[in-house]
This record gives sequence, structure tokens and C-alpha cells, in this order.
Amino acid sequence: MMKRFLSALLVISIAFLVACKSDKKTDTAELDQFFKNQQAEWLNNLSTVVISDIFSAPVCSRIYAYTHIAAYEALRPAYPDQLSYGQKLNGLGQVPQPTAGEECYYPLSSVIAFITVGKKLVFNADTLAGMEQAFLKKVDELPISEALKNNSIQYGRKVGQHILEWASKDGYLQRNSFPAYIVTKDIARWQPTPPDYMDAVETNWRTLRPFAMDSSTQFRPGAPYPFDTNKGSAFYKEALQVYTTAKNLTEEQD
Repeated sequence: MMKRFLSALLVISIAFLVACKSDKKTDTAELDQFFKNQQAEWLNNLSTVVISDIFSAPVCSRIYAYTHIAAYEALRPAYPDQLSYGQKLNGLGQVPQPTAGEECYYPLSSVIAFITVGKKLVFNADTLAGMEQAFLKKVDELPISEALKNNSIQYGRKVGQHILEWASKDGYLQRNSFPAYIVTKDIARWQPTPPDYMDAVETNWRTLRPFAMDSSTQFRPGAPYPFDTNKGSAFYKEALQVYTTAKNLTEEQD
């Protein structure tokens, strides 16, 4: 009999705790204060991982672009006057909208969308995942109802997955299947320079799908001056101008 009583008491206690948790009241003002700087903090978190992964500048630009588009789209329903990038950027279909009748706290959705995309675009996803777990523990301590929290997280994940599907078709994974840049002894062609003698960076980047242009050829610059080392040539004068400027940068240029 005592065993049954204790079992029943345990069940009632658990039910009481669950009910208390689910009945947590939402304090929007406190949520707004917490989320005031969260996007900036997550940009710093992502940058920490990007730096440790040693991505090139073009790859970094891709990571930052997709994560911020995801964050914007997940936050946008809170600002009905703001336009979606859906069906405006190349290849991006209509972005998922919140489920009718399910309330969301969009700053939370925005952070989740940002993280969801970021974890898939970096090498060290485990570090971002650990940061996310710590972040969600803090969210659990905030005055937000379980329903509102779960709806917000689910919506952020949905937007993030939509952006990732779009990103997966931009040609990034296929770029290295194209011929690489070959260094030759031709002095008119680019060659690695000291002190690092690095390889040419992302020479096939032009094959990626642009965000808004028709292609990388839409706004082609004029042809460069013919390579010529003679001091009186147009090429030499232009190269000397660049060299001189780089050696005498102003504080603003530096």
C-alpha cells in the first residue's frame, strides 16, 4: 500500500512540475532585453569559429551572407512592412511563414535560424552546437511559455533549413571540379608572392550562383592594359600608381 502511495505521489509531483513549467508566463519586456544584443553576440560566436576554421575571404562572405539572410527572414514576420528576399534572390523560393494560430517570439526564431545555417556551413560545427546548447539553457530560464518557446524554435529551424536547401544549389560544392589555376613562368600571369607564397584563392568563385546578378559576366569591366614592363607603358604607370599608393596609405585607407 505504501509503495502505491509513494508511486502515486511521485506521479502527481512530476505532473505538478510539468504543469508549472508549461504555465510559465511570458514577460515580453524581459525577453526583449535579453535578445537586444543576441544577434551581435552570435555574429561574434560565428566569427570565432570561422577564424579557427581558417576559411578564405570569399568563403567567409558566403557563410555570413546565408546566415544573415536566414536571421532576417525568421525575424521579418515581426515587421510586416519589411519585404522578404523570397522569389527575389536567384533560386530562392518563397520562405516558409509561421503556422497560422501559432504565436512565435521572432527574435528567438531569428537566432535559431542563424545557428541552424551556421552549423552546416562551418567545419567546426560542434563548437557552434555547444554554444547553441548553452544559449538554449539560458532561454529555458527566461520568462517565456513552453508553447511560445517551442513554436519559435521550430519556426527558426524551418527557415534555416529552407535557406540551407537554397544554399546547397549555388555551385559551391562543385567549384573545385573545374580546372585549377596553373602557375607558369610567364611573367604576365599571376604568381604567388612573398611572404606566404599562397596559392591563388578561389579561382573558380565566378562559377557560383550570384545572389542578384544574372551571372558574373553581367557587369564585366573593360579589358586591362596589355602587360608591359616598359616604364612609359600604360600598364607600368597603373601598376606603379597602385604600388605607390599601397606604400603611402593614409590613416583612412589603412
